[in-house]
Amino acid sequence: MAEAVHVGGTSDPAAPAAARVTRWTPAAIVIAMAVALVAVIWAIFLFLCWQGFGTTLENAKIKVQGAADVMAAEADGGYFLAGAAQHPIDHLA
Repeated sequence: MAEAVHVGGTSDPAAPAAARVTRWTPAAIVIAMAVALVAVIWAIFLFLCWQGFGTTLENAKIKVQGAADVMAAEADGGYFLAGAAQHPIDHLA
């Protein structure tokens, strides 16, 4: 059986290249730090938006509940809105 011939005409496999330690250039360090800073700023911004949205929902629920209470009183025969308009007319007559 014929032996496989590798590049260069030898039967020895090519030796792997020695691992080189790459150093970051100053420009690469500045770019990486800028990207990290932008990511942190975006994370803070998104957190504040999420927190503000929760507060807005709670305030909206409180306002809706108040409006629902007024409408329930009106529908229940309390005549809150109609009575408020009729009250000055009754005092004039």
